[in-house]
Amino acid sequence: DQYSAAAVDTGGFRFDDLADWKDARFLPGAVKYGDLPTLLALSAPGRLWIGGETGAIPIVTNAYSSAGTADAVTVTSSRADAAIAWLLQQ
Repeated sequence: DQYSAAAVDTGGFRFDDLADWKDARFLPGAVKYGDLPTLLALSAPGRLWIGGETGAIPIVTNAYSSAGTADAVTVTSSRADAAIAWLLQQ
């Protein structure tokens, strides 16, 4: 099965911010291989809405630009309500 669009509210989360490998949010290798931004970049060229961010995520925007789908990704500080509205438009 394929998805046509995804919405992710990161809340600014980064694996690198975790203080202990015993944290329930820990994912082995996540920091070593680029943290959450790199994982999100793997979604290119699919439509992706990323909320909870304070600014652009260069690796994500670069991945989408390289795929020729720069307009398929939205990065915003908005949260869940905006994500739902975006998904309903897809």
